[in-house]
Amino acid sequence: MRLRRFDNNTADLTIFNSWDIIISCLIIVIFASAAWSITQMNLPLEKIQSQVISLDISYLPLYTFRSIIRMLLGLILSLWFTLTFGTWAARSFRAERIIIPLIDICQSVPILGFLTLFSWGLLMLFPGSVLGAECAAIFAIFTSQVWNMTLSFYQSLKSMPEEYNELCSIYHLTPWQKFLRVEIPHAMPSLSMNMMLSLSASWFFVVASEVINFQVYSIKLPGIGSYIQQADDAGNLYAIGYALLAMLFAIILSNQLIFNPIFHWISRYQNQQGQEYRSWLVTACSKTKWVKSLFQSLSKIYISILNKKPKKQLDKIGNSKLNPDAINRIWAFIEITLVTILGSLTVYGFMFTTNINEVVTVFYFGFLTLMRIITMLSISIIIWVPVGVWIGLKKQAPKICLPIIQVLAAFPVNLIYPLMTLLIIKYQLDPEIWVSPLIILGTQWYILFNVIAGTMSIPKDLKIATQSLQLTTLAKWQSLILPAIAPDLLTGIITAAGGAWNASIVAEYITWNGKTIVATGIGSYITEATYNNAYNFQALGIIVMCIYVVAINRFFWAPLYQYTQNRFKI
Repeated sequence: MRLRRFDNNTADLTIFNSWDIIISCLIIVIFASAAWSITQMNLPLEKIQSQVISLDISYLPLYTFRSIIRMLLGLILSLWFTLTFGTWAARSFRAERIIIPLIDICQSVPILGFLTLFSWGLLMLFPGSVLGAECAAIFAIFTSQVWNMTLSFYQSLKSMPEEYNELCSIYHLTPWQKFLRVEIPHAMPSLSMNMMLSLSASWFFVVASEVINFQVYSIKLPGIGSYIQQADDAGNLYAIGYALLAMLFAIILSNQLIFNPIFHWISRYQNQQGQEYRSWLVTACSKTKWVKSLFQSLSKIYISILNKKPKKQLDKIGNSKLNPDAINRIWAFIEITLVTILGSLTVYGFMFTTNINEVVTVFYFGFLTLMRIITMLSISIIIWVPVGVWIGLKKQAPKICLPIIQVLAAFPVNLIYPLMTLLIIKYQLDPEIWVSPLIILGTQWYILFNVIAGTMSIPKDLKIATQSLQLTTLAKWQSLILPAIAPDLLTGIITAAGGAWNASIVAEYITWNGKTIVATGIGSYITEATYNNAYNFQALGIIVMCIYVVAINRFFWAPLYQYTQNRFKI
């Protein structure tokens, strides 16, 4: 056999190839477009107020790109919050007792409540500039993305197998090395699913975030959300259809440029899945020369920093170290004191504007909304758990089904509300029953995405063991599938329930073309109080809603979640 000589005459000495040109142009276009869009966020406020959102289809690509930039900035902020506070809550018991209840409260507070609360402050922080309104819109998008991501990451760290912790101790990994090498790869399958869902779910709130209404004036930021609002006000169904097509294109583009490379990277850490997930973008980058060498150089620098030996710890830690039980008692005293003070101030504030009968009525309205949410959650679990398990167990199903589910999750559910209003009026349906599906319609995807993530994370050896035992389908569900997906399923249910409380505000009070459909519940109570500028009753409704959410999570979901972690931890 003749061997080819490898020398200077036969070696490929080209610095770059055609793939380098393509990838470099793509990188330049992305960074230049993002830089231009960010510069547009600092225009004078009068210029934005004087502009009219045009329904001409030629403006739609620009509006879509501006909305994508806001959503990506919100996603980056959400990812930072998730990695910081999710890790803190998972590692510190005292931090967990504050962070997780606060997340429970925040995910039940209406997105419009965040927008109303922070808009004035941000506009005053950047007077005369549209940057304040842009920050308010990005913050509202952030609040629609962050909670399920944080809960998912927290759940993944809490349910990490003990073998991983033992290996980290054997190899003397620092906390930073353990976080980057073990915890993030372990949590990424579930986190990436929730990132995809968060980006899709934020399309629902992009309309409210880009149109900021005040009593004196309103600010419409250029974007696909304000475009939909303008088309809705004008009754232009064709423009709404064009906006939906633009959203579909944006979802497909984000899936190809962001999530496919993430899933390609995740497949390296999933032995049961192998290298079956391929991203064309990663494949194209691997064919480059100088771009590939640049990434390899950055990777070497990253590895050298990561492998840096930690400094030896001093054996002496301070002599004033307190007993952990004493610290827990002090911490519990601080928590009880803060809750008592805040509760007393709240009761004192409502004594002069409400009465006990009003409070009892609001709690009754909250109970009615709770019954609707429980019913719809039960139906969603029955439908989507088998579907999610089937998708997660099939090798090729996630690649085909996830983009479709992402599109369905991104569809603005508020566009269905007028159709439901017409059906209720035409067929004389009972609003108390038929508005219930609207509560869960936009949040049911949390259950499906988390079930898929939990199913895909089942180790291959456990699947082989159940096959070798020749278990029946029922026995396989009881012994493997349900225990394996239980933590992810509970995370999806908790997040879906929090979103359902949020959605009840718009689902229980629907207006379309001068017609109004009202269902008795705390959501319609808050909406009516908002329309009547009765801010004390609006605050009362939001506080009662938060009480329901926190009480259910603390006394029902938290013990059940702790049981599944201890009982079914792999």
